[in-house]
Amino acid sequence: MNPYAVASCAAKSMSQLRACLTVLSLLGAIQGRVWTLSLTHALNSVLFMTPLILTPVLALLGSDTYAAFGAWRSSFGMRRVDAWWQFLRVFVRRTVGSACIFLLMSYHLSGDASGTFLRSVYGSRIFGDNLAPTVGLYWYFFVEMFSHFFDFFLMVVQIYMWMFMVPVTLKYRSDLIFAATVLLGIVSIFQAYACLGDTAVFLAVWSLSYGRLADYLRYPMVSFMLFAYSTLFLPAFYYLWTYTGSANANFYYAINLVHALGIASVVLDGAWAWGRERWEYTRRSEVPSSSSSDSTSKHAHDQQLHGSTTQRLVLLR
Repeated sequence: MNPYAVASCAAKSMSQLRACLTVLSLLGAIQGRVWTLSLTHALNSVLFMTPLILTPVLALLGSDTYAAFGAWRSSFGMRRVDAWWQFLRVFVRRTVGSACIFLLMSYHLSGDASGTFLRSVYGSRIFGDNLAPTVGLYWYFFVEMFSHFFDFFLMVVQIYMWMFMVPVTLKYRSDLIFAATVLLGIVSIFQAYACLGDTAVFLAVWSLSYGRLADYLRYPMVSFMLFAYSTLFLPAFYYLWTYTGSANANFYYAINLVHALGIASVVLDGAWAWGRERWEYTRRSEVPSSSSSDSTSKHAHDQQLHGSTTQRLVLLR
């Protein structure tokens, strides 16, 4: 009963298809099913392009799962590292092949021999052709910008979101589900045409890590209040601006900033909680070893004392 998912369904938004394909891709990676992962991720990337940011996470997660629990174990003589590379190669081949097939299908269905549909579908996301108000951050920024700075800041904005892909994957290599959560939060904030459906899928995937990290969160009430505030006032300010004319774009963009701040609060607080939880786990795992070593040294010391005492008794006799 996520209110963002309900609102997206009521608006008949295509973002729910993106959310469904994203969740199916994660499911295929978690289960180590290469066909499910390749087809859903290829279709998701061809339709919406931004899910490409999840490619390293999905590839590593699927390879890890297949290497640990895959059907390759029935093959005599195959090592775990060979199974890992086998899944990765098959995933890359099938994903690229599926994406090419989907693009050819789009080419034939569009009936456009010149291929200008590529500019309409992907170019609009890259070059920011449509500056209609959304729940994102960039439409107001580019509306108010001088034209001779437009190309430079457009390049900066497009690069900024994608530059998180490799660092986040490497940082959370041991917990790729959480890495996918962080990347989905970054996409929800910084993509060119953000919508409430992106926030819905981010919160849905965040629920996979929330139960483990809930005790380590520092500001959950702040994040909740930011989301509650933006959820209540986003439709109100949009209505006042576009229908009644009693407000202006500044009101609506201000509540967009609050919405983005709520997502950023969850991402940053979750990242801190993840680090704290790992630190606590490492500390707990080190305590028994240190105590056992202390008990071993104490036992050796007692034996040494017992031996010296025995020698003294023998000498006295």
